Amino acid sequence: MKGKKDEREKPLLVLRPHVFNAILPMFVRNLIYSVIINIGLFGALYIIEYAGYRTGTMQYGVGVFYFLFVTSTILIALIPLMWRIIILLNTTYIFYRGHLIKEFEFVVIRTSSVPYNQIVDISINISLWDRICRAGDMTIHTAEDRAPDLKLMYIKKPEKIQHMIYDIVSKGSVSYENRVHKKAELHTANSLSGHKDSNTRDVPEHKGTRKKGILRKSK
Repeated sequence: MKGKKDEREKPLLVLRPHVFNAILPMFVRNLIYSVIINIGLFGALYIIEYAGYRTGTMQYGVGVFYFLFVTSTILIALIPLMWRIIILLNTTYIFYRGHLIKEFEFVVIRTSSVPYNQIVDISINISLWDRICRAGDMTIHTAEDRAPDLKLMYIKKPEKIQHMIYDIVSKGSVSYENRVHKKAELHTANSLSGHKDSNTRDVPEHKGTRKKGILRKSK
């Protein structure tokens, strides 16, 4: 338990999502969705108003109508963006000697971890905007079917982190092979030692006694 505590106190690397890299693409995506929603909503109200039903939408003029359209579009785009920023600001990626942890701490705490020896592949997604910001998304694929893949979003220099993880995995694999090899050598040495002992066991005394170099048969 103490060793685990010491290990958690000394991580190899601690990363946080690059929030600036996330703001623009998320805002543009939310803005597109918001425009589509408002076109449908305000378009329906506009058609109803000119169909003869007084909804009060156009009573203040076209200018106010467009102002409401633009304002609501921006608000609809900003609300989920702010929540997403809160999530990213409270997300941490922690690299230890034997595993990686993704931790979210805001009111509640959620963690997910992946041991390095279960990593089978690492994929990186870098868009044009990510290349400008020198950041990107990384997905860590595991060997366990029941364990979900771990996604590290908006991290700086993802290629460098990818090489670091592969280096840790390879070192862990080499150390494991060395331990297996040493265990096999020790087992072989013990087997040979036991075989030698069995060959050099005390031979039962011959039915006779030695005296002055002459073997005399016992009666």
